[in-house]
Amino acid sequence: MPKLIQFDGTNLYCDGVPANVSNEIISSHDKNKIQSRPIILYGIGTIGLCVLKEFEYAGIPIVAVCDSHKTEFYSDGTIRPVVPLPEALTKYPDAYVLIVSMAFYDEIASTVQAYLPKDRILDIRELASELPDATGLIYRDYVIEHLDAFNWLAEHLEDDLSREVLQGVLLGRINREPSCFSRISSSCPYFTSDIVQLREEETFVDGGAYIGDTIADFLKESKGNFRKIFSFEPSKGHCDQIRSTYANLIAQDRLALFQNGLWSCRKSFRLIEDDAGSYLATNPHKEGFVVETAALDDCITEPVSFIKMDIESSELHALQGAQHLIRKYRPILTICVYHKKEDLLEIPAYIHSLQPGYRYYLRHHSNRAYETVFYAIPEERVKHN
Repeated sequence: MPKLIQFDGTNLYCDGVPANVSNEIISSHDKNKIQSRPIILYGIGTIGLCVLKEFEYAGIPIVAVCDSHKTEFYSDGTIRPVVPLPEALTKYPDAYVLIVSMAFYDEIASTVQAYLPKDRILDIRELASELPDATGLIYRDYVIEHLDAFNWLAEHLEDDLSREVLQGVLLGRINREPSCFSRISSSCPYFTSDIVQLREEETFVDGGAYIGDTIADFLKESKGNFRKIFSFEPSKGHCDQIRSTYANLIAQDRLALFQNGLWSCRKSFRLIEDDAGSYLATNPHKEGFVVETAALDDCITEPVSFIKMDIESSELHALQGAQHLIRKYRPILTICVYHKKEDLLEIPAYIHSLQPGYRYYLRHHSNRAYETVFYAIPEERVKHN
């Protein structure tokens, strides 16, 4: 069987379809406009780094990088400086400022407007139809560098639909083509009916419970026939909402709620709200509220049969903290693999190293580059349609 992903030294193909990247991540009109001036990039978080690299590929020079909370950043093997906005504008008085932030756009814009008129302040959300977070040339380079690992994943997926999903995710991310995601999108994440069949007396672990939306789905799919739910959510406000919504289950000792993030061990982090989503940071100088993490192996001493994780790029660490439960009880695993580009490879490989007796599936549950879920089903629980 030919390999799903092939690279001939120049061109990358996913199941025979070219994975080509257009340099035009913005319209020709806007590209011409900003190429006529120096560009100062304001915001060098996750997406800012991607935008910087994409603009360099497109031949659009970034003359300076500014950020309210950083003095330097790491890119292409080099530590590069972050400069104060007044200094950058003194050196480049005709520059445009491109703000690369969703969560803090208004705050940054109010700062920049003290120095520039509005028509010289650009918003990446208006210039790019799809924010280039782990997409485009960056993702293409990553796939080429890890070609064998991606083909290992393709070969170990259990059904043709999983391989179709993998192809759609890769083409959608590399070519920035939303139709690739809508073509492969399916409903009911974590409990998709063609893969997962719940049984009575299920013990369900909800990693990243948010406000209890997955608990609601589990109750619906299980028809209330389950043994217990273990729920983990670091936000106090979200935990309070879960306590209120599911007070009866907590009173019956059928729902155990932990106000913790999941990690490989107990540790203190700051929860950071980034443009690409929230994440745990160890840097004490980062802004954000302190949360405590826990390892599933330390919190649960009874058999579990189903573990779900959607924890904003901490999934691999949390799996490392659940290795005893996975090895001993072989639970169904439904793990998000879209928060970092590495997750789609590293998470399946780690699960395979822990417990080879699984069948692997991949599904995608949105019309954008989010909600890709890896399903590891114990051989004895594979659903036969």
